[in-house]
Amino acid sequence: MVHMPLLTYEQLTNIIATLVPTIKDKWLQELDSLYYSYPERLPQEISDTTCYLLSFFLLHDDYKCQVSQSSHEMGIWFWSQKLPLSLLLKTYHTLDQVYSDVFDTQLKNVYLSPENFSDVSKKFKEVIDNTLYQAVQKYEDLVQLELNKKEEAISFLHHDKLDVLDKIAANMAHELRNPLCAIEGFLKLIRENASGNSELEGYVNVVFHEFDGFHRLITGFLSFCKKPILDEVYKEISMVDLLQEVELLVIPRLHAENVTLSIRMEPCYFYCYKEGLLQVIIHLLNNAIDAVSTNTHKFVQISSYNHLDSLTIIVENNGEEIPEDLVDIMFQPFFSTKNEGVGIGLSICKNLIDKHNGQIICESNRERTRFIIQLPYNHPITQ
Repeated sequence: MVHMPLLTYEQLTNIIATLVPTIKDKWLQELDSLYYSYPERLPQEISDTTCYLLSFFLLHDDYKCQVSQSSHEMGIWFWSQKLPLSLLLKTYHTLDQVYSDVFDTQLKNVYLSPENFSDVSKKFKEVIDNTLYQAVQKYEDLVQLELNKKEEAISFLHHDKLDVLDKIAANMAHELRNPLCAIEGFLKLIRENASGNSELEGYVNVVFHEFDGFHRLITGFLSFCKKPILDEVYKEISMVDLLQEVELLVIPRLHAENVTLSIRMEPCYFYCYKEGLLQVIIHLLNNAIDAVSTNTHKFVQISSYNHLDSLTIIVENNGEEIPEDLVDIMFQPFFSTKNEGVGIGLSICKNLIDKHNGQIICESNRERTRFIIQLPYNHPITQ
């Protein structure tokens, strides 16, 4: 029996290089079945480069940069074709299997020392793992870059909407502030002259009540202005007084629509922009009343809780659950689920709470929908 001499590592790796065409053809055949549900096919240039560079890298570490570049090109191609990351992983796994099969069938008659064969196998596994890692990393980097661009676009559109509201609000301030002041002044004169006429005083009080409500609406809308136009004082108020005023303002609608209002509060004193916060709570209550309009039992509740350094106000109702995808976007300007809604009410609420350095969130399930306001105690406000 004739014994062939043991091959050196250099001779072995050269033989592997000659097997590249066979490896590449078998790999592409396997990929045909792997890619059967996709219209795309791995470009020949990429498959050629990948196979040859992997084999050359077994010969010399000098090809490290080229192998890295080839891996990046693979990741770029998969991302550009919008192919799933799982297919990229399977593509490299298939190549690994093809190399292993070819080693077994083509090198079985070559006399190899255990050391040489072990070195080659170990080196190839390292190369495959490294190229796969770099391809996946490039793919994920591109996906993240695309997501960042989309987030920037969404943020730009959001700020663009706010800029539009800012301009509208500024124009409204200019057009409405003088007439409002004139109306208020003449109402006060009429009230003075109506002294002793109970019927006329009652009418004037009704007009004043509606005027105050209109003034709050304007104040809320002007919260979108970058520069404060209606200067409201940041002052200390009582939670008891605030919620009593809220109740007085919504009682007519509660009675008209047969809605039960429950108030649970922990009395406290805190600093806020009173008119702004009043506007937020009233708007949330009106939304809550709308939400329970089709219920047999209509329930709305306001709760307040004191913490060490913050205050929580909760407005909740037993209306229908708000879908999670809507909860995430409901505070954006011009978003509304109502047929005749403008979509700025909750945006105004968020802006007013932001100006208190607080936050407002929504939680909804089948039993309850809750709007939770958190405000800091005595937190300095930056204008």
